[in-house]
Amino acid sequence: MRLIVKSFTCLERLQYLLQKSLRLQAVSITMLKNLIGLVFKVYAYIISRFLKREYIVFYSKHGYVDNPKYLFRFCLENGLKCVWIQIGKKGDAEVRALKQSYDFVLLTKKNILKSQYYIARAKYVFVSHSFFDIGSFIQKTTQVVNLWHGVALKKMGYDSEVDVNGFLSTLKENPYTNNDFVIVANEYSKEHMVSCMQLSPDRVLNLGQPRNDVLLESKTKRPLEKSINQTTSFLYAPTFRGDESKALSIYRSIIESFEKFAPMDSNLVLRLHPNEAHLVQKITYSNRVKLSNTEDIQEELLASDVLISDYSSVVFDFALTEKPVILFVPDKNEYFKERTGFYFEFDILFEGVSIAESIEEMKWSKGYDAVQYEKLIKLNHTTPSCEKIFQYFNLRQV
Repeated sequence: MRLIVKSFTCLERLQYLLQKSLRLQAVSITMLKNLIGLVFKVYAYIISRFLKREYIVFYSKHGYVDNPKYLFRFCLENGLKCVWIQIGKKGDAEVRALKQSYDFVLLTKKNILKSQYYIARAKYVFVSHSFFDIGSFIQKTTQVVNLWHGVALKKMGYDSEVDVNGFLSTLKENPYTNNDFVIVANEYSKEHMVSCMQLSPDRVLNLGQPRNDVLLESKTKRPLEKSINQTTSFLYAPTFRGDESKALSIYRSIIESFEKFAPMDSNLVLRLHPNEAHLVQKITYSNRVKLSNTEDIQEELLASDVLISDYSSVVFDFALTEKPVILFVPDKNEYFKERTGFYFEFDILFEGVSIAESIEEMKWSKGYDAVQYEKLIKLNHTTPSCEKIFQYFNLRQV
């Protein structure tokens, strides 16, 4: 019995020492983080205080893609001093090849001190999601313009119970106030962003989406009037659901329906959301189904004949091409409930769009006529956005 008691005493002592060690480690880590933060703060202050601000910095959360990419190209073409900070591998080869034609600074997320140097010397920083996508130690020393990454359809931020009870509940302050300006594509989105980000209206600007300039310049890659020998290319680009089991069920049903009922000379390209791209490993498909290997979705929108989606803002972009859209929404009511609502009345907004609420309602056709989804097009600018942003912020004078 004494041996057992001693054993328990030793175990309790060991547990105490381990807990104390972990607490000391936690304190040490916190102190180290605070020290690094202080170093960055002093470093950024000195640079911004004594060196000229003559750069414009760009980066996008998912690589060399989205709105920052297209505004960056526009600024390069206009001879501005630009810096691109590459996050991840997407578009890496493309942006490196660009250096053969233009003179600009190219960094990666790992070059955090150099990134801080150029941010401290920048007049503006243009981002797609968050200023802190390149690191939590980065100090904000200049104006941040969030170009955002689409038209908000489902409620988000402080308008969404999911977000309020989720990531926002872990934060002490409003994370959206790090944006000096947020760019939107229409007046409805301006109202929505003011609400969901809790920003003043003068900080949300209706200047459009730079990524859609390429869609306006070249509405279609090839004519929609197809001969019998031409292939119809369907692009399936769904939104992020978060429930892998549900997502897999939906993706598999689309593939099975395509392989059974679509014309034999057509193909289906799968472009899953980045957060669910790994799910393709759990899906079986024939050689008529391809995985997307195009890093920039705007290029894929131009190359596709028909878009199949659901609640993704890619629908609004694709509408500009005047090519058909099919919405496959078997979980519509459930999805609405989970997201605590949408900013638009779904059925009214998508009036005239082919909507399938069950797999049996999916229609696969060989030929499609050009279409004009007026309500969707009105949610985007129909004139180039890069020039508007360039003029508004007077970037020529940077």
